[in-house]
Amino acid sequence: MQTTAGRLQLLGRLCNISCVPICKTLFCASTSLYYSNTKKLYSLCGVLLSTAEKYNLLDHVFHYICTGEFPAKNKWRKIVVNEISNHEKEVWKYKLSCRADLSRYSKIHTALSPHILYSMTLLYPELRKELQYVIRIGSRSKISKECKNCNTFANDYCHHVILNCVHLLSERDVFFSSLIDYLDVETYVKIDMMEEHDMLAFFLGAKNNDVDEITWHFTVIEFSKYLYKLKDILNHVW
Repeated sequence: MQTTAGRLQLLGRLCNISCVPICKTLFCASTSLYYSNTKKLYSLCGVLLSTAEKYNLLDHVFHYICTGEFPAKNKWRKIVVNEISNHEKEVWKYKLSCRADLSRYSKIHTALSPHILYSMTLLYPELRKELQYVIRIGSRSKISKECKNCNTFANDYCHHVILNCVHLLSERDVFFSSLIDYLDVETYVKIDMMEEHDMLAFFLGAKNNDVDEITWHFTVIEFSKYLYKLKDILNHVW
C-alpha cells in the first residue's frame, strides 16, 4: 500500500510541477500516449497512470490535461489515502463474498480494520489468552469433520463442538446458566431466539443491534471462558 501511495504522490508532484517546462511537456506527451494506446506501454508514466486508473483517479489527470488544474499537495494526499482505502475495502468485501466457508467470519469482522475483540484484550488483560482464542476460532474458515467425542459428522465442526456436541453438554450448560443469571429475561430470549449460526457469530464477537454494549461485553467474556475450557478438553483436536 505504501508503494502504491508513493506512486500516486509522485504523479501528483509531476502534475503540480511549476518549473523546467520541458519536464512538464514530456510528462503531458507521455500521458497523451498512455491515453491513445489500447496496449499500455511499460514506462514510469505508464506505471503511474495505470496505478491511478486502478484506484479511479484518472479523472483528476484528465482534468489536469484539459485545464492545467490539479489538486494541491495536501488535498491530493487526502484523495489518494481515501481512494486506496475504499478500493481495498471493496476488494476485501468481494473476496469474502466469494468464500462460503468464511460466512461466519464476515459477520464478525465487518470492517477492514483490527479485529473488534483486540480492544477488549486491553480492557480485560486478565482474559487476554481467552479472548485471543475467541479471535482465533472466529477467524477460522468452516471445516467438515467427524467429532471424535460423539462420533457425529459435522459440516461445520466448530459450530458443532461449541453448540451441539452432547459430550460437552455440562460445560455448555454452565455457560448458558451464567447468561441466565446475569441477563434480563427479554435480552436472554433475544439471544436464545437467534438462528444458531447467528448466535455463534454473536458469541464470537459479532455486534447485534438488539443487544447493548455492556451486555455484549459480558456475553463475549463469559463465552471466552467457556470456549477456552473446550480448548483444554479438545486440545488434541483444535
